[in-house]
Amino acid sequence: MAVEIEASLPGLYKETRFLAIREIGESEHSEYRVLHIEGDAIVAQEVIARYLRMQEQLEGLPLSSVAITPANYKFHYKGEVGTGSALAYVYQITPKKKQDGLIRGELWIDSGNGAAILQAGRFVKTPSHLLGKIDIVRDTQILEGNHWIRTTHVTIETRAGHGELTITEIPLTARQQEQEQKAIPLAQNSRLH
Repeated sequence: MAVEIEASLPGLYKETRFLAIREIGESEHSEYRVLHIEGDAIVAQEVIARYLRMQEQLEGLPLSSVAITPANYKFHYKGEVGTGSALAYVYQITPKKKQDGLIRGELWIDSGNGAAILQAGRFVKTPSHLLGKIDIVRDTQILEGNHWIRTTHVTIETRAGHGELTITEIPLTARQQEQEQKAIPLAQNSRLH
């Protein structure tokens, strides 16, 4: 999966851009092969690195404990909303327990294919003691076939101030992955954890 992260600390007028290939490693957790990083080191450490550590912690949780299912959430139907040429059903979601990985907010379900196209809210419990409040909006654009693009906007409170991230994820085909492998010089083929 190609991942682009644009991060900033608006209060300090600092930004960083991070481009990587995310793969599931032998540990069954995400591993990032960094293709390019540019910008301010403070943003890279205080915002991007903390976000990636939080993601790693969330991946360590059992999927059944964080899935948006009736076992973990209460659902309240709020109505329908137009999403361009289709409709989505909007639900207010409230966690049944205050635990890592769960959010209080909204879930939008595409009326045509039943896919979650928008998740928005705030984590009810911060997965890391190094982060304050975490707000998230995850928008999934379904393209033709099984193709999709997911854009996630995250705001977090860090020691350096209010941090903002925009994470864009695009699945790569096997052929694209092969081309990426050939195009990356060995010096840039590093891992970021």
